[in-house]
Amino acid sequence: MNVRKRLLVLLTAVVAAGVAITTAALAAPSQGSGDRTASGRTYSDSVRGLVYAGLVKDSKNCGPGYRIATLANNRTVCSHGPDPAPAGTSVKTSVQPVKAKDVKTEAVCDGDGTSGYRVQVLYVRASDRASRFGQYVNSIRTWANEADDIYYQSAVETGGNRRIRFVHDASCVIDVREAVIQPNGDDEFGATTNQLANLGYNRTDRKYMLFVDSNVYCGIGGIMNDDRSAAGNANNNGPSYGRTDTGCWGGHTAAHELNHNLGGVQLSAPNTSNGWHCTDEYDVMCYSDSPDYPPMRYICADQGHEYRLDCRHDDYYSTNPAAGSYLATHWNSANNRFLIRP
Repeated sequence: MNVRKRLLVLLTAVVAAGVAITTAALAAPSQGSGDRTASGRTYSDSVRGLVYAGLVKDSKNCGPGYRIATLANNRTVCSHGPDPAPAGTSVKTSVQPVKAKDVKTEAVCDGDGTSGYRVQVLYVRASDRASRFGQYVNSIRTWANEADDIYYQSAVETGGNRRIRFVHDASCVIDVREAVIQPNGDDEFGATTNQLANLGYNRTDRKYMLFVDSNVYCGIGGIMNDDRSAAGNANNNGPSYGRTDTGCWGGHTAAHELNHNLGGVQLSAPNTSNGWHCTDEYDVMCYSDSPDYPPMRYICADQGHEYRLDCRHDDYYSTNPAAGSYLATHWNSANNRFLIRP
């Protein structure tokens, strides 16, 4: 199926399901291999956002993934590496702002909006780039809400209720802050997170959803190699960072990178891709990736499930896992304390 047809099918399916969606939300990661050489080795492709600067292979700590080598304080944080932009598209373009009639700025309220474990949304730009904060701030709030809807609708599939616990104001409007980093701060993921930490965005009770005004990546996020079911799981703390650049601004990519921050998909999952993703489509977190580029299996036939988490809810996200199942005995991102639970 060509990309245009695939996106039209997804749009039809999602709208039919009653989910509000913008054009930007269609910037979903590619669902096939293609970011590899004939020998199966990963290669760089700046047009699709496959930029590996600052990432090093670290089998001891990160399995087949990467360690973010440039992090300050010798912190060991893994990454799946950059997610590719959809085939036939480029990260060098910018998504347009959401139309005024489609803007949604308010999140689900939770307490005072600031205390406790929360997701802070940031608009990030390098100091040598003009600010577009005023032009995009309400679009960013809308895309964050689209990501939240993915988590909510996916929880409904297992009879539960989950929402992203955003930082918000007294009127429940999602708090979006502008963070200005150095000219080289948007060149690679480690530099971005280091410079944000220097600005104070390094709280252990925060995960940071980054909308970076740059054209380097589609999306990239950190994950901790920890599949223990205990509340002490490393993915249950911050700071964690999930970066989405302008060519892929939208709810899908933001939800994908946040789920890495929440701990999905662990390498021990039943349908692991062996690269921090999954192989059973359709699914927000599934595609054929490095290092194995496994074949995909289309278990959830509804293509609208491209905007849902965890096909069959057996790998990384379920509000009601069966006793003795993988998610009952291993890390389940639906239990992460950065999500609102009833």
